[in-house]
Amino acid sequence: MSISYNPTTLIMRHSSCFYCPTPSTHDEPTLNRLYGLRCCDAHRADARRDSNAYLHRHKSVKLQDALSHPVIGPFLTRLQTDTTIVRSDNSLDGGWTLNTDHHYADPMLRIVEGLWRIPMKNVSIVKEKGVSLVSFLDKRLQYDPVLISEIQAILEAGLYASDVAACTSEPIDVPETPCVKIVYVGNDPVRVAD
Repeated sequence: MSISYNPTTLIMRHSSCFYCPTPSTHDEPTLNRLYGLRCCDAHRADARRDSNAYLHRHKSVKLQDALSHPVIGPFLTRLQTDTTIVRSDNSLDGGWTLNTDHHYADPMLRIVEGLWRIPMKNVSIVKEKGVSLVSFLDKRLQYDPVLISEIQAILEAGLYASDVAACTSEPIDVPETPCVKIVYVGNDPVRVAD
């Protein structure tokens, strides 16, 4: 049985594999390049599995993985051009595109308030938002409702469900680096070097 780990911060960590004591050769990013799992070549598949299983449990899908999916990808590619969306007041608003920027966190499709959201941006008004997938069912937008329902079903089933099934143990937390301590600034825990 192999160990499964929860992704963690990669800041102030030794350059050794989380799965074995050998030097690391790769960081598997989960939420961004500074949060994931550190691994050697022999454990790279384990790190990918555990990262994806974490995303599945947190109802998130990396945009790059969604773009490479045979059903979801073409729909998202269409959103990379000028797109009209339905605003919260039910009005239509143009000038939106798929947000593929990587400022701090990697773009993700995720569930927010019970709905799958797609990262979108409007550069003319300098705004970013998660646009609900179901809003594309609005007849004024003229998207295929069967396609939107199929995408919804695929996301609900989980792009990473096979990674969750491949985990043979409950994921555990990566042990803290020995020289790092947790201190509280107000109510917020902060990791500091001893």
